[in-house]
Amino acid sequence: MRPPQILSLRQGGFAEWMRWRGRLGSQNKVPRVISDPALFADLRAFAEANRQHTLGNVK
Repeated sequence: MRPPQILSLRQGGFAEWMRWRGRLGSQNKVPRVISDPALFADLRAFAEANRQHTLGNVK
């Protein structure tokens, strides 16, 4: 397994992603573990387009 890569989003980034997915609201939570490859790809693409900077690999 490779070390994780951390992407720093600007403030409110997860709320924007949830709104974009049509899931913004008190009963919808940001997933902590994403086992669905399509959902992960969606979040990754959103993060790449809306990130502040890359913190690099964590060792």
